[in-house]
Amino acid sequence: MVAFAVAPVASWALWTIARAPDLRAALLVDQHLGRVVDPHSHPGSPLKPTLELLALWLPWTPFVLVGLLTAVRNRASAAAAHRAWLWLAGPLLFFSAIAEKRAVYLLPIYPAAALLAAHGLCTWSGARGWRSAALRAAVLLATAPLAAVGVAGLAAPLWLPTLTGAFESPAGLAGRAVAFGPPVLAVALLAMRAARRRDWLAWARAVARAWLVTIALGAVLLVPVVDREKSPRHLAARLAGRPEQPTEIPCIGVRPEGYAFYAGRPAVADPRAARIAGALARDDADFLALVAARELLRLPTDVLRRVQVVDAQGVGSRRVLVLGRRQQP
Repeated sequence: MVAFAVAPVASWALWTIARAPDLRAALLVDQHLGRVVDPHSHPGSPLKPTLELLALWLPWTPFVLVGLLTAVRNRASAAAAHRAWLWLAGPLLFFSAIAEKRAVYLLPIYPAAALLAAHGLCTWSGARGWRSAALRAAVLLATAPLAAVGVAGLAAPLWLPTLTGAFESPAGLAGRAVAFGPPVLAVALLAMRAARRRDWLAWARAVARAWLVTIALGAVLLVPVVDREKSPRHLAARLAGRPEQPTEIPCIGVRPEGYAFYAGRPAVADPRAARIAGALARDDADFLALVAARELLRLPTDVLRRVQVVDAQGVGSRRVLVLGRRQQP
């Protein structure tokens, strides 16, 4: 099983290295062992993965917590849930301890969380008193966001243009979000109907189907538009078409791998401004650099006087600037 999981990634990495040998260290060391000791662009406290999971597991988070508490306290009567708890705890502790904090690293523990959520729902489904009230609150927490997502989709033309940043105006996103709204709202209302009957099993099935519809529609309608805005491919294509032929392209606040791969240019990461100064002196009119917009004003004044922004694009959560040699008047 491990071989089947590793083979596709390893094949892609080897093919990429064969095409761009300069990426060998980045792919085999920096992107694996390097992330254990260096946080790259995703630093955070040891609590960050846990807090992110509590949000990402919604709407099932309350049931995961109930199942987790029951599994820890009643090991003998909930042996399967106890094993699920151990499955969840081990990777969470490891990825909380390393330097790089990314929620996607914890995807393998989601099945354990699902088992604990099912255990928690079954444990409280026949409860009375405060547990019954807590169950109803958890049901509301699980169902209301679905309706909110549907309403937000319908109202996208009103709020989407007010966003700022990299995704300020992706072409066609508002129209797709409107089409996304009605079916999501409809399945959310069906889940609420099941909850009113207090048929918790039917409710859980309805919510699961509702989130399945939500995720499927999001993948089909929204992700293709947003992914275009996140990829460095389009800026890299323009970079490849520029007339400058630099010895290397220093990158500050920007990961160089995507630009090196798509543009076929020798992009290198170096947080030191001295790297840009050296490239300016060496390449002169062929100078190019990639700098995150938030890092621009941190460059030395003498460097800023000698460069100008020749291209820019929002890539993911950052705006990437292409710097060239300033033309003398």
